[in-house]
Amino acid sequence: MKKILLVDSDIGIINIVKNMAILNNHVIYTALHGVEALEVIENHDIDCIVIDMEVDHVTGLDIIDLLRRNVRRPWIIATCDHSNSLTAYPLLELAILIGADEVLAKPYCPEQLLDKLPASCFEKQKMDVGTPIDSEQSNRNLIQHSVAH
Repeated sequence: MKKILLVDSDIGIINIVKNMAILNNHVIYTALHGVEALEVIENHDIDCIVIDMEVDHVTGLDIIDLLRRNVRRPWIIATCDHSNSLTAYPLLELAILIGADEVLAKPYCPEQLLDKLPASCFEKQKMDVGTPIDSEQSNRNLIQHSVAH
């Protein structure tokens, strides 16, 4: 099971994404603001983080900036409310520039978020049900992934 951290102050979004993650056999952690997110990141091995750029205390941009320095950093999906396009789109562009892997304007539906999750979130489930692992191919994939990022 992949571990996903959702950082958002909107309880409605948290509940929707939490249900989607559980249905897809993921472990989901939630944080309402940046300080909580940093605590979760420090205490858990997170595979993917979905983070609102406008969370309180420590911003999403600050967290992305910190994460990009980690040797093993999670896949990062930056989100932002697009109702104010003057701030949302520049924030999402900046998120990509400093290290986000994907961006997603809010509001979004769960299917849009699923499309942004890396394939590795689903490959692990396949291996858990008995798919043989080709270690040489796995190493080649790891090297290719490292070079790509």
